[in-house]
Amino acid sequence: MLRCNSCNATFETNDDIINKGNRIRVCEEKKLWFNCPCGSTFFIKSGNFDWFSPTLLMPDEARKVYSQNDLSNKIPSIHTRIMSLQRVIENPKSNNKAIKEELEQSPALALLTLKIASGLAQDGSELNNIEHAVALLGRNTLSGILLSASLVNMPLRTKHYRTSMHWKRALVVGQTAREVFARLGCPDSKKESSVQSYLFGCFYDIGKLLASICFPEKVDELVLLMSNPKVVTSWQDTAKFLGMPAEHVLGEIAVAMWGLPQELADMFQYYQDRSELPSSPGKLHLYECIEFASIINYWIKLQPHEVDEEVASNIQAKLGLDDGAFENLINSFGPAQKQMDMIDDSVFA
Repeated sequence: MLRCNSCNATFETNDDIINKGNRIRVCEEKKLWFNCPCGSTFFIKSGNFDWFSPTLLMPDEARKVYSQNDLSNKIPSIHTRIMSLQRVIENPKSNNKAIKEELEQSPALALLTLKIASGLAQDGSELNNIEHAVALLGRNTLSGILLSASLVNMPLRTKHYRTSMHWKRALVVGQTAREVFARLGCPDSKKESSVQSYLFGCFYDIGKLLASICFPEKVDELVLLMSNPKVVTSWQDTAKFLGMPAEHVLGEIAVAMWGLPQELADMFQYYQDRSELPSSPGKLHLYECIEFASIINYWIKLQPHEVDEEVASNIQAKLGLDDGAFENLINSFGPAQKQMDMIDDSVFA
């Protein structure tokens, strides 16, 4: 039996870990990590959890894709160092100084984390120390930022789909999603959704990252096809043509494998089944804000073929805008897009 020292919650069975724990993931040292509902982190040593499979955390279609394509040996685990850092950050008994000292042992990761965190600062200021970041953003947010920073270093075997290509768009969509939510998000959404919108925007294309890891040859073929000026097509349609799994299904697999927030899997599921969302006149749900941020990025980058016209039309109708007003709204996000596009590729090296 496992007992949380912070809240006294107990995990007596394997089912307790699956049903009561969250962000369950296996690190490169084959330890099973999971979070208590209070945020504290546990790990089980290698060899003591033969009962566990990440498929236990996946919806049916994701489980099918994972098994049929034998992805268990293709997806790298999160570095143990990241897990240890998150454990300190998420421990209610750790103070900000302890977090700073732990993160400073990984200077490159600390620098990238601060760069991402600076994009979330309400006053636009550049953060230059971890203690300030924790105080300003909170531990849950910092933990999510740390995870996104760690994924920047995931090894890609693609020749034409580069790390910088993926993460530049990820940061742009994240920042745009935050601005979209601030201006157009449902007023009854959770307070943390402003920060969630940034993180979820950064992870919106995580299925593409996983595709580049698991299907590198097909992704390179996809990128070359889409770079051909005579071929006007979207990632989604080209992936389907090449026999690749759907992007949002791969997103669900990434959530299960890397211990990303379960709310992300819920978002990817919504993008597949388009279930009804809570609505407010002239406002967008968080999931719609993320999708609209992606559309804005494609529009401003002059890649309209990537835009799902039905989704865009539904968002326009929900906002109650005519064509001209909708186009002006999209273009109003342009300055922030161009500023984010100026991020140097060396940040992702």
